[in-house]
Amino acid sequence: AFGRKLSIFRNIGTGDYSNPSEWVEKVIETNIGLVFDVKVEDMNRDGKVDLLVTNHLGLLNSSAVFVYEIPTDIMTGEYIRHTIAIG
Repeated sequence: AFGRKLSIFRNIGTGDYSNPSEWVEKVIETNIGLVFDVKVEDMNRDGKVDLLVTNHLGLLNSSAVFVYEIPTDIMTGEYIRHTIAIG
């Protein structure tokens, strides 16, 4: 399914993963457009995984591929975005 923001979720509860109140959302980006696919990969081979993200905007030369550096603290740290392809 397409979403208009890029988020991650962290379980803060006792392990009842079906309980929505035990999950906290961290919004990484709200203006990425329709998020199409996300993969966790070490894109620059520095030993740390990154988010490889594509969007789908439906306009020629508008869709793109991004890499987000994952911070040490995934809930409070800054996710640095790099655009690696457009169109």
